[in-house]
Amino acid sequence: MGIKDHFVAAVKGYLLSNIKDASIIDITHQVSAFNISEAAYVLRNCYNDFPEKTIHLINVDSDNSSNDTFIAVKFNKQYFLGSNNGIISLVTDQKADEICVIEYKSRHDAVFPLKNILAPAAVKIAQKYNLNAVGAKTDKMAMISSLNPILEKDVIRGMVIYIDNYGNAITNISKKVMERYDYSNIRIEFSSNEVIENISELYTDVYPGDALCLFSSGDLLEIAINKSNAAKLFGLQLKSKVLITFS
Repeated sequence: MGIKDHFVAAVKGYLLSNIKDASIIDITHQVSAFNISEAAYVLRNCYNDFPEKTIHLINVDSDNSSNDTFIAVKFNKQYFLGSNNGIISLVTDQKADEICVIEYKSRHDAVFPLKNILAPAAVKIAQKYNLNAVGAKTDKMAMISSLNPILEKDVIRGMVIYIDNYGNAITNISKKVMERYDYSNIRIEFSSNEVIENISELYTDVYPGDALCLFSSGDLLEIAINKSNAAKLFGLQLKSKVLITFS
């Protein structure tokens, strides 16, 4: 939603008016518009650092849900509220301890769901930490799995799912997936046949200005340039293809 308009302030004001001693933490307001995978990447890499009973409000592409459905999900002793558009499944790896459909009065509320639907639900949950307060239980949560890499015998076909503030390109290829292969002999191709043939541990393993691949803090394969912007120099963007071959 950005921070130019009134939207974020209105939501914070509502929460502060209805939850005593509320502590509101901004994770980000700079996710690319409607980009579910980017939002999920950010949240899944930081929610574990928050305390138990944290309530996360997720408002990305909220009008892209079936029948204007919004859900509250309890997972790993935390709560995730958002549109039932698959974004929560990306954050929690398709897992949930409990799911409820959030009830709301008018379909018009979905014009500004963060304030009119998700924030009121957060207030109810914060009172007793019981999902029953927001609506009926369900076992249906929209799932997204299309962001997984394609695994073949000696090949992994992946893509860029996030560009960070430094221009590092994070892919959907995890360290766990890579460990299924012997990557002592590896060829990582991207961006018009650019090639890297090893995995570094730190950015400083190469000289400033040189390219490298390493596993990010979230254990995803990352394409970077030491002290420079890999995305700009290599023309990488979201969904750019990455091909890994093993020999």
